[in-house]
Amino acid sequence: MIYQKARELAELINNSDYAAILNERKEDFEKNITLKNKFEAFSSTKASIKARLIAKTLKPEEYKLESKKLDKIAEELEAEEDLIALLNAEDEFNDFVNNVLSMLKTSIQGGEGGCSSGGCGGCSVKSA
Repeated sequence: MIYQKARELAELINNSDYAAILNERKEDFEKNITLKNKFEAFSSTKASIKARLIAKTLKPEEYKLESKKLDKIAEELEAEEDLIALLNAEDEFNDFVNNVLSMLKTSIQGGEGGCSSGGCGGCSVKSA
């Protein structure tokens, strides 16, 4: 029964406005081929630098060049509205889920498990 209720809660979370907005932003990101290419270039460049640093095969002058390339891509990404919207939606969804988890934790520990603010703009429940 508890697992069923957990699945029901997950379904409610997945059907929330926060999830809907996040899914819309993900779709916008997926449709923006230029942005996806920039993001993939950033990710692969970053992974390459990391792998070469770990393997100790990246010379200092190469590191400077690769870092400049990474900084340039990052600068371009920071100007992309679709990416900013996606990251904001992810943050808001994660905050929402964390607030729900905090309320569950409070309920389990004998607290009210509710929000006294009257609306969900952040949770005043502090974790123990």
